[in-house]
Amino acid sequence: MPDKENQGGPAAEVDPDIAEALEEVRKEAAAGRSQGATVEAIGTYPVKAQEPCHAIELWVRGVTRPFSFGDFKQGAPGKPEMMWQCAWLEHILSADGTRILACATEASSRRELFRGNVRVLFFMHHLDLGRPLITPFGEVELPKAAPLPGRLMIVEYEQPD
Repeated sequence: MPDKENQGGPAAEVDPDIAEALEEVRKEAAAGRSQGATVEAIGTYPVKAQEPCHAIELWVRGVTRPFSFGDFKQGAPGKPEMMWQCAWLEHILSADGTRILACATEASSRRELFRGNVRVLFFMHHLDLGRPLITPFGEVELPKAAPLPGRLMIVEYEQPD
């Protein structure tokens, strides 16, 4: 008698090293969500793009371990969660917000940056400022849109492919 996982067709074979790495990523994401950090909105800034887009700057306070930027999203009524907008082009900034400490491609390998109070900036398309931002640490209300501060000209928006 076949087991339940194999009913309906052959099971996909996954390289054991890949399976182990995926499990580690899942565990780290769950651990990141379980910490007692809090989120405070600093600013919401419209950016020039082909579709409506904003830069969102936040403090994540009390960070004890890395978290996933994929868990920063905004719900859309009537749409499944997989269709919700989420963080794009994440950056970890210096405490005063004037320097980039790590960009999206570097942040996951810089675990030391995920300690204490972490200042982050990312982009989100089709943002509804009347709806809260969902984060791994709870919802946060977004401030009214304001012009991008000059200190943030160091961060460049790139259109998704």
